[in-house]
Amino acid sequence: MIRPLPLFALLILAACNSPSPAFMDGQSTTVDSGGMTFGVWRVGDEVEVIRTSSHAMPRLSVIHANATRAVERVTACPVKEGTLVGDQSIMRAKLSCP
Repeated sequence: MIRPLPLFALLILAACNSPSPAFMDGQSTTVDSGGMTFGVWRVGDEVEVIRTSSHAMPRLSVIHANATRAVERVTACPVKEGTLVGDQSIMRAKLSCP
């Protein structure tokens, strides 16, 4: 017998494009970069980036490069060198706005 609660939780998480609690009140934008789609949330000089498109085994370096371009396109601010951290799905960075 399939238990409905774990299945429901899995479906909710699979469709999730929500930021962490620290970014819930931030401005959000969806943007395409390098053939990938990202949700970008900004609070002050920090951003959280969630990749929402699926790709078969993408390299982390490619995802980070596309995420950096997405953030810079959305915010019009460069990402501070060395601050983009995260995995293939969720990343955080600091901005270097004038």
